Amino acid sequence: MGDEFDEFMEKLCGALRDAWEIKDEKWEALRKDVEPKKRSENLGNILCDPQYLGTGIMEKYFDSYVFTPRFCNNLGITKRYQYYNSCPQDIARFISPIKKSVNSGLCKGQYVDWCFLNNNNEPWMFFELESMDRAQIYLFADPVKNGKYWAEENDNKLWYYYWTVAKLYLNMGNEVPRYFVFFLCLPDDLDERAKREYKEYHWDYCKKYAWSFMGISLFGICPEDVYSSPFKFYWPKIKQLCREFLEEKMVWKCAKQPTLMENICIPKPVELKEFQDETSEDTKKKCELILIAYNCHKKLIVSRGKDQFDCTKDQVWSIETGEPERGDARENPQKL
Repeated sequence: MGDEFDEFMEKLCGALRDAWEIKDEKWEALRKDVEPKKRSENLGNILCDPQYLGTGIMEKYFDSYVFTPRFCNNLGITKRYQYYNSCPQDIARFISPIKKSVNSGLCKGQYVDWCFLNNNNEPWMFFELESMDRAQIYLFADPVKNGKYWAEENDNKLWYYYWTVAKLYLNMGNEVPRYFVFFLCLPDDLDERAKREYKEYHWDYCKKYAWSFMGISLFGICPEDVYSSPFKFYWPKIKQLCREFLEEKMVWKCAKQPTLMENICIPKPVELKEFQDETSEDTKKKCELILIAYNCHKKLIVSRGKDQFDCTKDQVWSIETGEPERGDARENPQKL
């Protein structure tokens, strides 16, 4: 039996299908500064073509043609673009282990690509759209340099999720969404032309510094494994990082003097996986972490925190039919 997120996926597939081929004056205005103008433009090219990266056109396309008033009305939600998700004052001083990310700027608030509000005008979903230059390991892991944590270069967006969930214990539950979604553009099974273009692309394994993350090392990898199929290379690793992150414990420290968090204390450390499913014993509001991958074949692959990002429970949604297909991403890669 499906849930409200399944309904969201059904409507998302329909909106993507309707927006796949757009040719109007508004679209021409959006793309006028994109050069070179090559190949037929459609949503698939926009999501997975390097020529569009850094132009902002992907976000504008989604905001104009996918997340339309009709899409929102069908779900009974309201959208807010670039919604500010505030980080509670001094939260890093009282929660472990988030204190290690203070220097990286990850505790200074977040502008969410889209926030969808419910009928009570409260966040229902945070939706982050990550293009290929972002849908990589460095966006979901803490970096290590010379065996030590490297705060200055940390781009790990999972910490945004961490302190968003923490707000449930600060009488700020009305600011916490039910779903926290990352939409990742990860092409799969590229043709030879695309491989040539992606070969020189800016992948995280070839940054100016040598990367190592939370047990995942990018030393000595075969570059062709990355640019031949970013989906097959990054998808399982990102899911692994998210699965391990859900085991992070939210450990509160009682304040010694009056502060915004005075008398806030959890009797025992709470793992983030406790906030994934409505059936868990904790009575606090839930905030499920969800990954959606688009692989350039009109398919959306969904992996959910309530399933611990288990590949056997991933769903493959067809944009054409708006329905999940049988089989999973691991056992049926040809269907992706």
